[in-house]
Amino acid sequence: MAVDVALNESCRLITGCLKNAPVEQLYILSGIAPPSIRRSTQADWERTKIASDPRYPMYGITPQLSRLKSRKSFMNHTKAILSTHPETERTTRWRKEISSTSSWVPNESLPPGHNETWPVWRTLNRFRTGIGRTKDNLIKWGLLDSADTLCLCGKEQTATHHKMHS
Repeated sequence: MAVDVALNESCRLITGCLKNAPVEQLYILSGIAPPSIRRSTQADWERTKIASDPRYPMYGITPQLSRLKSRKSFMNHTKAILSTHPETERTTRWRKEISSTSSWVPNESLPPGHNETWPVWRTLNRFRTGIGRTKDNLIKWGLLDSADTLCLCGKEQTATHHKMHS
């Protein structure tokens, strides 16, 4: 979706990360859930409100199966949320989605270092994603002519090695 592209760019601006940083990590560093989770949670929350509040016109209506494939009922494609707050549900879904692919813990708040100056914040986030200005990346990007990827300590300078110096 076009909105997702704009949101990805906004997350890159917030974090100072480069284009090749993994998108799922951008959302964690920005402190917001990915758009797919936000959309599904909000749709499910709306269904929960409709199904449980007698003031809504659709209260108590059982969704029918559609005879036309082109018709997609809102009530057939959403499910009720058991928690009392959509924020809790959103964070729970986000943690479930990311737990199998990352060691990062998603949370709707900025990670440590957000109160630092912009250059420090940007550098921290670039190293967190593994896309920092290390010698191995500079050679990949064609910004460093030398094949010398050694750090001052004598080991190869990569993002994981650079974290050991911090």
